[in-house]
Amino acid sequence: MVRAAFYALHASGNHEAISIEDQFRLCEDRAAQEGWQVVDYYGDTSSANSSIILRPGLRLLLEDARAGHFDIVVTAVLSDMSCDRSDMASLFDRLRVASRPIGAASVGELSDLPMDLGAI
Repeated sequence: MVRAAFYALHASGNHEAISIEDQFRLCEDRAAQEGWQVVDYYGDTSSANSSIILRPGLRLLLEDARAGHFDIVVTAVLSDMSCDRSDMASLFDRLRVASRPIGAASVGELSDLPMDLGAI
């Protein structure tokens, strides 16, 4: 069974942002559709533009990916991983090297990084 870890970001100052709990519910719905076992939840509350260094939840997720704690990372909103395309590409590559693909709650597992991060 595929072991899924979830990542959510609540950007401070954005009153329209969906709560971390609601993001996790979207991820849980996708995991149930796919038959994935949920093994961990990671989250951060910060500026959406903050670097990985300022996001302890995302840093821990990357460490746990390298250690093999899960098989796929699922996020409700792909751009929550990073709003910066070059940072997102780096995260995508780091997870791919660790054999940990990214999935979006709206579409499931991604085989490639979409050019328009806001579309997923």
